[in-house]
Amino acid sequence: MPSFFALTALLIAFSLLHAIFTFGAETAFRLFLFIYGLTFAAEIFGTSVSIFGAHYEYVPLMWPDALRHLVMVVIPAMWFMCFYPSFMLARFATKNSVWLVVLGAFAMTALDVALDPLAVTALLWRWSDGHFYAFGVPFENTLSWLIGAAIMHAFAARITRDSEAKRDVLPVIAYAFFTGFCFVSSASTAHRIVIAVCCGLPLVIAAVRSRTV
Repeated sequence: MPSFFALTALLIAFSLLHAIFTFGAETAFRLFLFIYGLTFAAEIFGTSVSIFGAHYEYVPLMWPDALRHLVMVVIPAMWFMCFYPSFMLARFATKNSVWLVVLGAFAMTALDVALDPLAVTALLWRWSDGHFYAFGVPFENTLSWLIGAAIMHAFAARITRDSEAKRDVLPVIAYAFFTGFCFVSSASTAHRIVIAVCCGLPLVIAAVRSRTV
């Protein structure tokens, strides 16, 4: 998946740079470090213990040579790539902090629903145990993403609540672009429908709400 890794690097860079220009370097790096630290700890726990009983492991041999020995360092940055467009989409749609957390957590989890099956198909990581598998991914993974995403968005909403930064459509476009990439990359019609519904809903909400907020 060379195009996936290239797009991932681009979106990570975009997310961090956009956060710096939008909220300032200090707030941007606080956001990045919080999410990186939280997800690094979650990844260590998830790969060595389990996620609500579901187990997963990465397959370094299937990663590009440059990343093969850095998988556990790269993955938390990928979480930030999913978080930032989701947070800014939610911020674009609402000023209410509670709804921001709800919509942002859903939007971020939707990106994982789009991405995770592609990574499993490409053998970048694999799951075992767990329950209610869909496209090679257990329900426990989705639940953990919802919880983790809610924590991230609550923290982000708190440290940016006094920000006077205006809403910006660029992260929303980035969210839509990554959704489209996953949609086109999926070979499963059922998975494509799920992507369209789960990732399309936050985009529709943002489009509608942007006219009233």
